[in-house]
Amino acid sequence: MEVVNLDPNFNLMTNKFITEINSIKNLGPTAELWVQYFEMVTLMKKFIQAERLGDWYLHLSCCREMLPYFQASGHIPYAKATYLYLQEMLTLEQKMNADEYSKFVTKGYFTICRTDKTWSGLWTDMTIEQTLMRTMKTVGGLTHGRGMTDSVKTKWILGMPVLNNICTNIEKFVNLTSNVSEQHVELRDSRISRDDSDVEKISQWFSFNYPFQNTNCVMSIASGISGDDNVNCHKAYEVGLDLVNSMVGNNFHDIKLKRSSKVTTLASITSGVKINEEIIKINPLLLFQRIAILKKNDVELLSYLQFELAPFPLALFDEQGLRKTKKSALYDILQPIPLENINITNGKYVIDGGFLLHRVVWQMNQTFELICESYITYVEKHFGNDAIVVFDGYENNAKTNDDADTLIVSTEINVSSYHLKTILVGEDIDLLVLLIALTPRENNIYFLKPSSGKIEKKIFIPKREKKCVQILDKQKDINSIVSIFNNPNSSHEEIATNGVKCFLYLYGASENEMSLNQQRYKLFTKCATKNKINLASLPPTEEAVRQHSYRVYLQVQLWLGHIKNPEDWGWTFQNNILLPVTTLKAPAPDQLLKCISCSCKKGCGKNCGCRKAGLKCSIICGHCKGQWCTNSIEIEVDCTEDCTLSELFDGIAEDEEE
Repeated sequence: MEVVNLDPNFNLMTNKFITEINSIKNLGPTAELWVQYFEMVTLMKKFIQAERLGDWYLHLSCCREMLPYFQASGHIPYAKATYLYLQEMLTLEQKMNADEYSKFVTKGYFTICRTDKTWSGLWTDMTIEQTLMRTMKTVGGLTHGRGMTDSVKTKWILGMPVLNNICTNIEKFVNLTSNVSEQHVELRDSRISRDDSDVEKISQWFSFNYPFQNTNCVMSIASGISGDDNVNCHKAYEVGLDLVNSMVGNNFHDIKLKRSSKVTTLASITSGVKINEEIIKINPLLLFQRIAILKKNDVELLSYLQFELAPFPLALFDEQGLRKTKKSALYDILQPIPLENINITNGKYVIDGGFLLHRVVWQMNQTFELICESYITYVEKHFGNDAIVVFDGYENNAKTNDDADTLIVSTEINVSSYHLKTILVGEDIDLLVLLIALTPRENNIYFLKPSSGKIEKKIFIPKREKKCVQILDKQKDINSIVSIFNNPNSSHEEIATNGVKCFLYLYGASENEMSLNQQRYKLFTKCATKNKINLASLPPTEEAVRQHSYRVYLQVQLWLGHIKNPEDWGWTFQNNILLPVTTLKAPAPDQLLKCISCSCKKGCGKNCGCRKAGLKCSIICGHCKGQWCTNSIEIEVDCTEDCTLSELFDGIAEDEEE
C-alpha cells in the first residue's frame, strides 16, 4: 500500500473519487445516507483488513472511527467499552517492554494466526469459538453426556496434548499428512462464481432503484416512503461525534445515553409504538407475545384483540408498506381459448406502450431515428399498419390522478364502439381485470398476452378455482355488498360497513357473525393450540379494514373515471408522497403498553416488573432497554451452526481442515 500511495496516478484517481463522493452528498439526505452506508462498509472492511494483516495502528484507527456510529445507533455498551479499550491501548507502550511492544504493534502479534499465510489473522474470540468451543461441543467434547464437573474438565484439558501426539503418530504410521492449500478459500471457483452472482443481483436492483436521488428528505428508494425533519439517520456520524465528546471527563459507570439522543430512522416511522411519550421501534411479535402473556381472562383478551397489538396491521402491511401481491397469479383462474377457435380477422389492435418498450430490444450506439424505426417495424409486423399505441406519463406531482391502465382500457372501449372486433395487447393483469369490469356486454374485445417467445393470441374465461372467485360464485348476496363500491355517491360509513362484511366472508365467518373483531378473536383461539402463531394470518381490526376499504373504493372510482381526493379515502400526503393510512386506532391500550415494561434504574432485581411477570427485559423498558441489566436476554452463540457471518471469517479454519 505504501508504494501504491506514492503513485501520482493513484493519488489523482483517489482525489477525483473523493470529489465525486462529496458532490453526491450535496444532492440531499437520501444520497448522503447511501454515501454514509458506503463509508460504514468501507470502515468495516478496513477493520477486517487490520485483523487479517496484523496492522495495529489501522486497528486502533478503525475502533476510533466506529465510536460515533456506536453512539448514534444506541449501542452504549459497545461505545463505552471501545472508548475504555482505546484509552488503555494508547498507554500500552508504558506497560510492555520495548521488544514485546515492537513485535505486538509492528509484526502483527496482537492478532492470532493459525497459519503462516498472508491474510490469516483471526480475532481472539473467533479463535476460541473455532478451536476450544468447537471441540467442546462436537463429538467427544464435554457437552455430549460427560458433564461439566471440575474433574471431567481437568481430564479433558490435560488429555488434549496427548491426543495431538496420537494423531501425529497415526499420520506417520499410515504415511499420510495433512497439508494446507496455498490457495485462499475466497479464491476458489465456487466462491468467485457465487460472489459474481450476488454482485449481479445487487447491480440489477440498483439499476431500478437509483440511490443518489436529489431529495430534501430521507426517502426509501425501494418503497418511496419519505421521512420528516425528525429523521436524521443520514447524520449518524455527526450526531455520534457530539455524543462521544459528551463522554469526555465522565466516569465509566456514570455514562448514560438517552434514547432521544439516538438518530431517528425511517423504520421508527413505519413500525414505531409510542410508549411513555417515546416512539420506539419494536418487533411486532414481541409486543403481541407480552400482551398475550399478561391477559387475565378471555374477556380481557377479546377487548385487547380490538387493537392490532402491533405497530401496523400485519394482515395488510409489512415493514415496507402495503403488502405486495403476485397479481400474475390471477392468470391461474383464467383459461385461454386456443387461437384457432377465435376469428379476429380485420381486428383493431390497441397496444400498451409500456409493454412495447420492453418488447423491442435497443442496440448499442443507435440513434433515435433507428430506435423509432425498430418499434414501427415490430408493430407493423405483428399487429398491422393501423394499430393504436397508448403511452402514458406522470408529472412530478405525486398526487396525480392519472392512471395508465385506465387510459389504455378506455381507449380500447372507445375503439370497440366503431370496430366489430378489437384486441388489447399487454402483459399487465390489471388491464384484463379492467376489461372484464368495464367492457359492455355487446362488444367483442379480446385480451392478447404475448409470451416470451412466439406471439400467442388468448381470450380468457373464469375457472372459479380461487377463494375469492368461489365466494363470489357461491355467496350471491355478496354481489350487492361489493356493488356499493361502484356507486360514486357512496358515503364513508357505507363503504366501511360493506368492507367489513367482505372481510367476514374472506375469513370464513358464519352468516350470523357481524363483528370482524369477534371473528378475529375466534381465529386467534383456534391458532392458540399451534406451536407457532402467524400473526399475519389473523384478520385485521375493523378500524384497519375501514381505511383499507376507503382505498379500495378510491381505486375503483378512479378506474370508473370518477376523480376523488385521496386524502379523504385512506391516504395521507407527506413530503410530496401519498402514504396509506394504516389505522387511526392505537396499536394497543395505553395501560397495557406501560405495564409490560419496567423502569428499574439499578440492575432489574427482584422488584423488577418484568421479572415478576416472568418476562425478560426488552427494548421498551425505560432505563435498561433490555441490554445491560440482570434480567436481559442472554445470547448464546452456537459455533456448530452455519451462518453468513461466520462464512466471511472462517477461511483459515477451512484451509486447515482440507
